[in-house]
This record gives sequence, C-alpha cells and structure tokens, in this order.
Amino acid sequence: MKITIFSNKGGVGKTTLAYNLHKELNLNIYTNDKYNILYQNKKAEKISYQYNFDDGIYDLGGFNDNIANLLKNSNLIIIPTLNNIIDFQATILTIKEVKTLNKNIVLVFNKCKEGEIDKDILDLIYKIKPDIKITYIRSSKNISKTIKSDNSLKELADKDQFKGKSFTTIREDFNKLKEIINAN
Repeated sequence: MKITIFSNKGGVGKTTLAYNLHKELNLNIYTNDKYNILYQNKKAEKISYQYNFDDGIYDLGGFNDNIANLLKNSNLIIIPTLNNIIDFQATILTIKEVKTLNKNIVLVFNKCKEGEIDKDILDLIYKIKPDIKITYIRSSKNISKTIKSDNSLKELADKDQFKGKSFTTIREDFNKLKEIINAN
C-alpha cells in the first residue's frame, strides 16, 4: 500500500503524522525533503523517483511532475491541515491540485481542540470535494514525543511512558484514521 501524506503548507503536521503511520502500519517511510527531521536522523529514506514506487508512507511537500506521478499512483492521499481559516487557505489549493490526480483523499485536521472542526471550513471543503473523508487528531504534547523517542504512540503507552486522557483521546483519533485507511 502506498499512502502519501501531502501538503504544500508547512507546519501542519505532515512529518509527525507520517512517522506515526509508518510505525503503526509497519511500512517504510520516504521523504522528498533532505532537511526533514526523519531523513536527518536516518528514520526515513530519500525518495528515489521511479515509475513504480515501493509500498510505504510518503511524507511530501512541494509540487513537481515526480510528486504528481506519486500522487496518481498512491492508494490514499492524506492531506493534513490545521483548524483555522488562515492555514486552511493553502489546504484548499492542495485539495484542488490533488483531486485532479487522485480521488482517494482524506483530510486530517491536526492539533484540534476537543476534536471540533470549524463549521465555515467544513462548508468550504464540501464545496470543493463533497465526497472527501475527514478526521482529526486532537492537540497533545505526547505526539511530539514519538519521533524523539523513535516509538509510536502505542509503543510509548506499552512502555508506560504516558497515560491519561490525552493519550486515550489521541489513540482514539489515530484508530479512526487507521479505520479509514483499512477501508481503502
């Protein structure tokens, strides 16, 4: 399975989301960014652009013909965004670009408070792509611990690294995303 985490907007949680899916789904992770923390720490491989891409999680930013080819050939495109209208403007452009290449898109709102998504943003999304799948990952300091510790959320919980409501809610959020992935 090829899952691409893609956005033209930086700071929306592409890498953290890609890393956790890589760990949870036991898939290799690839990036097109040599400055990416995962690539710098040898946790991700640099993409070798080829016609047949390997199964894995692709953490991508920017846009060119090679990325367009990968987007076309992905089983699923996950577009992370933030829950505010200013950040969402770039996400609108990303959705418009991607939907011409691949219809199988999931929009993930990162760093949501209480899991609520702004109604005005939802209205905009459904005007652009009425059949888009939407989920969210609630805000949590625990998620940033995953890359630093080289563990998934589940692995950290199994090691008793953190407990409580924050962990429970973020695990629920990731499980919802995994259900969407598994349905594809």
